[in-house]
Formats: sequence, C-alpha cells, structure tokens
Amino acid sequence: MSAALGAAFEEDPVFKWLIRDGSRRREPLIRFFRLELEDVVLPGGAAWTTDGVPGVSLELPPGGWKMPMGVQLARGPEFMRVFGARLPHATALITKMERRHPREPHYYIPYVGVAPHAQGQGLGTALLQATLDRCHRDGPRDRP
Repeated sequence: MSAALGAAFEEDPVFKWLIRDGSRRREPLIRFFRLELEDVVLPGGAAWTTDGVPGVSLELPPGGWKMPMGVQLARGPEFMRVFGARLPHATALITKMERRHPREPHYYIPYVGVAPHAQGQGLGTALLQATLDRCHRDGPRDRP
C-alpha cells in the first residue's frame, strides 16, 4: 500500500515542494506512507485497496485524524529521513493544517491515491465508496 501511495503522490505539488529531488522522491514517500499506515491509520482506522493494490484510500474515524504527539516524537528520526532539511517545512505545514481541521466528528480521508499506471479507470472513486457508504449509513454523529 505504501508503494502505491508513494507512486501516486510522487508528482504531487506539495510533496514536490517538500522533497525537492525528483530522482529520490519515491523512496522517502514510501517510507512516509509506511509510517502513516503503521502509526496513524491502521491502529484505529482503515485502509481500502483494490486488486493488485494499485490504489489505496486511508480512512480515520471520528476523533482519530490527528497524529498523537508521542508518535510524532518517537518517529522524529524517521521523519527526518523522509524530509531531511525540509522537515521544519513539513512540520509547519502539518501544524497549520491541523489548526484549521474541522473539529466536529467526521470520518477523515487523509490520502487517496492511485499509481499512475492505473489512473483514469475509476479506482479512486471506487476506493472512496466504502467510506461514503459508512457515512451515509451512520449519518451525523454528536460525538466521536
């Protein structure tokens, strides 16, 4: 899954800004998405994928969208390996995003991506369907 997301986001403008060297961008992205999966998404959320894993959608439950501070600190050296000298930029960006993140209970999809070779086939839409179905089924919630 981390390899599919790494490929999907290799040309993403934000990740291109954070990891400037295009010749080495994919491996740090794979490491980044591995961290996201292991430490944030899979402990309490879900990862939806397709046959052959060319696409992935990550889902976090209400109240689960923020990376715990303990995880951030424990994974600091690994984040440094991913972003290098751009780590302060990545940290500032995530901090700004978290400040503006909606506080009402909601399912959160931090990333949905399809590897370039499989794009344009409706896989991204299909990957979102499980979360959309859950939201329609569960309806609005008053608390996480």
